[in-house]
Amino acid sequence: SNALAIAAIIGMALWSFLGFVYMIRDSLSASGSIDFHSYWYSGHFVRQGTDPYEAFLSEQQPQIPVYYLDGKAVTAQPVAQPGLAIVPANTAPIVLLLSLFSFFSWPLAKSVWLIVNLLLALMIPWMVLRLWFPNAGIRSESLIIVFSFWSLLATRMAVITGQTTLVVFALMLLTLMTMNKNWVLSGIALGIALSKYSLSMPVLLFLLFKRKSNVIALALAAQAIGLLGLSILTNVSPMQVWHEYILMIGGHLGDKGIHLVYSIYRLMPDAISTPVFFSITLLSTFIVGAPLAYWLKRYYFSLPDNVRSLADFHIVTILMLWTLLVVYHREYDVVIWIVFVAFVIYGVRANVWQLSREWRRGLTLFLAFSMLWLSRPQQMLATLLPDQVFRVWEQAGQTLVTLILMACLTVTFILLYRIPSLQVYRSACQYG
Repeated sequence: SNALAIAAIIGMALWSFLGFVYMIRDSLSASGSIDFHSYWYSGHFVRQGTDPYEAFLSEQQPQIPVYYLDGKAVTAQPVAQPGLAIVPANTAPIVLLLSLFSFFSWPLAKSVWLIVNLLLALMIPWMVLRLWFPNAGIRSESLIIVFSFWSLLATRMAVITGQTTLVVFALMLLTLMTMNKNWVLSGIALGIALSKYSLSMPVLLFLLFKRKSNVIALALAAQAIGLLGLSILTNVSPMQVWHEYILMIGGHLGDKGIHLVYSIYRLMPDAISTPVFFSITLLSTFIVGAPLAYWLKRYYFSLPDNVRSLADFHIVTILMLWTLLVVYHREYDVVIWIVFVAFVIYGVRANVWQLSREWRRGLTLFLAFSMLWLSRPQQMLATLLPDQVFRVWEQAGQTLVTLILMACLTVTFILLYRIPSLQVYRSACQYG
């Protein structure tokens, strides 16, 4: 009802405001921007002509003194800030771009990066609306989607940790927005986004399916140019950088997160080894890939053009949910779940799947429960609960996030398989 929608908007608006207050406060604290520190720190090695990946793996330190453009300097070790991350986990294009921040002292660099991430957080939900619902306008459904994104714990975590998640997600959306209009911009955007390959993989797979070979070729060329540029700047061979990529990927395989393997590991810690890890990943990929491939072969190419745009929205949503489950991810990467939120809210409103009232109500209640959980007050509870109790809460919370993502994936498949039987077709861009 309208009253419930208004109440939801007001509640999420207030929670979003508090979230932005937390984001600014915690990002600027001594422990804030922990992940961004990796790129600021590795930028010092790039400035000095040293391979940042090799420097991390061999535990090197930057040469001192280090002078910054804002007039400050570091004249004694360590250059790194105490207790913050130093792992340059993304590939060369983002490492090179974020190395520019190393020309500024840490307080200024992280303040500027905070502003960048806040602007991205403000912009991304509107990009989602622009991509799939360009005619939606400012209405209650649009506001619920926007405030949902700002309410997410994932959004707060991405900003507070200074992750590259938001810039990569924005580039993923830009790739999809421009793939039919400006293939050069689309290819460059995807090329940079692929630096965080675990998050941007769904867009690459979707473009492979859509046969956007020019966009993909340019994206891969951007990655290759980044790798070559880094190898030239640091005087190492491209093969060495490539080998270091593989070591970085391997180093994250067993890390904790919301992906399926780690949830199983928590239940059976002695049963998970590298072969078991890959077996679970391959099995879960087959469970998702087989029914999707069957549907595409059986139905997709016989659909009218307007219905394909609806099917494309399902496919992108499935690929994004799938990658959250099968590849290493922490909860900050759940920001891409906003695509599922938009998918359900506008689909239910327009009854695009021609569901019964009970099904629509059930889908709405499931989305509401998922949103409440994925917006939970983690930072507040960290200060209120005893450490041991909070750790149990945190682990249980991550397991429930994984279960919610699995349920979302199942729902999206059910709705995808409903498309061929619809009597009246509506394209995704006509929901509004």
